[in-house]
Amino acid sequence: MDWTQITSILAGYGAAVWGYIGSPPVLIQLGVIAALFLPALVLSWRVEPRLVEWANGLKGMPGILRLVIEFLNRLEWLFFATLLFIAYLVTTAVNWPEGNYLIYSAMVLAAAWLVINVVSHVIRSRSIGLPFALIAWAYVAAIILGVAEEATALLDRGFDIGTFRLSPLSVLQAVVLFGGLLWLAVVLANFLDRRIQKIEDLTPSLRVLIG
Repeated sequence: MDWTQITSILAGYGAAVWGYIGSPPVLIQLGVIAALFLPALVLSWRVEPRLVEWANGLKGMPGILRLVIEFLNRLEWLFFATLLFIAYLVTTAVNWPEGNYLIYSAMVLAAAWLVINVVSHVIRSRSIGLPFALIAWAYVAAIILGVAEEATALLDRGFDIGTFRLSPLSVLQAVVLFGGLLWLAVVLANFLDRRIQKIEDLTPSLRVLIG
């Protein structure tokens, strides 16, 4: 597949998306989604600082406490997903606008971004956490929007080098696998190093050397 064919495919998708967005039911849902983000943001501004201050004063397991604080720092997405859920229930009950799948999709994507973002920030290395968040959310979005197979087929277009196929998809898979293994290695190394430092039978210099 050459660049002209890829451009033609992307242009076709763009025309379809533009035609879909221009329909009145979609415009109404986009307006509802945009309007609900502002109150979610205002609610988080009022509630979030107090809850974060309360969580910082807690004593206990640092790992779980870090996870809780990261979650509290992103309450706007929780409020946004909750408001979208209420809007989805209301629009379903009154059956207006006809077909509210866009509100449902935005609700699921907001909830997914909340979970993925919290998990990615628990990973201390931002060079690993940020790509993980973007790739994971893009994958979830492709599944929810029903374009996962088309996106996979588009990314899998490449060329063969012997028995190995080089494509954007294979490169992306390799990056994700390498990042996951690197993060696991760092976590395991830190865990073992903390264990070694607690062994009193070893001299301080030997502990550093083994670590």
